[in-house]
Amino acid sequence: RSMISGIGIRGPAETLSSPYFACLGGTVTFGKHISEPFGQIVQSMLGQKVVNFGIPKAGPDAFLKDQGLLKIIQQTEACVIAVTGAHNC
Repeated sequence: RSMISGIGIRGPAETLSSPYFACLGGTVTFGKHISEPFGQIVQSMLGQKVVNFGIPKAGPDAFLKDQGLLKIIQQTEACVIAVTGAHNC
């Protein structure tokens, strides 16, 4: 796990220099209990750096309330967003 803007995300740690793609979401995006989450698979297929911003049990508020994380996400070339549950908001 890596820390960006105070929120623990799944690594590996990446240099956030452009261009890169981002995967945002909760537990499924994070890839709990699997060795290779879908962001790594996409990276292998495209040959483009993909950063996993999955946060276990995250709802939309985990991303929307963190201005530092939003700034980092805005620098991406493309972003895959897995719809997260709002039940924890």
